[in-house]
Amino acid sequence: MRERGSRWAALAAQLGAVWAVGTVAPLLALHAVMVAAFGGGSGPAAIALLVSAVALCAALYAVIAHTRAASALGATAGSRVLWSVLVGAGGSFGWIAGWAFTDAASLGMSGNLAVAAPLGGVAFALAAALLARGWPVRTAALGAVVALLFAGVAGARREPPSDLDARIQRAGLQRELAYAVAVPGYRPIGLDYGDDLGGQEFFPATDPQGAGITLYVTFSRGDVICSDTVECSPDGPGVWYVRRSYQHGYVVERGTVNVSVRAAPTVDKALLRRTTLAARPATDDELLRALPPARTRDNMDRFRDWLRGL
Repeated sequence: MRERGSRWAALAAQLGAVWAVGTVAPLLALHAVMVAAFGGGSGPAAIALLVSAVALCAALYAVIAHTRAASALGATAGSRVLWSVLVGAGGSFGWIAGWAFTDAASLGMSGNLAVAAPLGGVAFALAAALLARGWPVRTAALGAVVALLFAGVAGARREPPSDLDARIQRAGLQRELAYAVAVPGYRPIGLDYGDDLGGQEFFPATDPQGAGITLYVTFSRGDVICSDTVECSPDGPGVWYVRRSYQHGYVVERGTVNVSVRAAPTVDKALLRRTTLAARPATDDELLRALPPARTRDNMDRFRDWLRGL
């Protein structure tokens, strides 16, 4: 009974240590390869990749050397090397596949290392569990691998976001806040929809150094319209004139959003009012003209197309 308890303790320690290695090592390796590639091209990048692989296996060997009771491959030095290589290769494959599948499912994990790194360590822990002593542990690990594989395939088979949605997502915009307006005598800077329509800043067409006009669209939040203002007075149904020490303008309530046009005090008040009232939600065609392509198609996109055809 004591031997069995020590084996479970060794297994818990082994899986925890492997998870920790799998959380840190791939990110360090990726960073090293990118730095080497940026500094010297494919040759140094290949060397950095090889060194990273050796370092990963060395770290895993240290784990199995101290938790050898948890695996049938822990008995001899040769079998421990084999265990290190198998866990390193299997974990790396799972790490790469998980990264690709979560991106294909539009989960956005690759952009959040606080989530992606710990989850990446799970792939290495599962690889170690597949080589553990006892069929219950191996069966549970195999079941988890199969379940994750099916979940990944199901996520990859989902229809990707439309071209417009993908562009909006890449640009960091919110569709409800994308508004368009044209300001007579001004040209749009930044979000330019074409036909003199813009969605952010505008500068005088004949005097680029002149006072600019800015369009802001925010979600409604109670009485925030009049906060931090020198003057805040109604000027029609749902229309407010606001003035601060350094700028003035108008705010129009449009359902769940507030549309605001502001400029320096020297800019004509009537022009700001007309511009605020004229602002409207940007159309799909205008957004497609203004926003850059989301990205080019790659092998993962072709793989997803193949999965949808099954």
